Amino acid sequence: MKRGTHEGALTLALRTERIIAEQVDRFWLKKEKTSLAALLRRIRAVCLTEGMSPPHRSTVQMSIGVEP
Repeated sequence: MKRGTHEGALTLALRTERIIAEQVDRFWLKKEKTSLAALLRRIRAVCLTEGMSPPHRSTVQMSIGVEP
């Protein structure tokens, strides 16, 4: 079995991955953790401000290791 991304698999744009990572660092990985819904709202707002489509909830959940 081959390793890595399988043919036809979808990947996130680098800008979207960067936005998720920044928002997770700023708001999710704090001692007083925000809710998942608040994190999703922040990611959505930043993506829309930059003219990008926001990632789906399950995409963010997989990125941060939370079961969808």
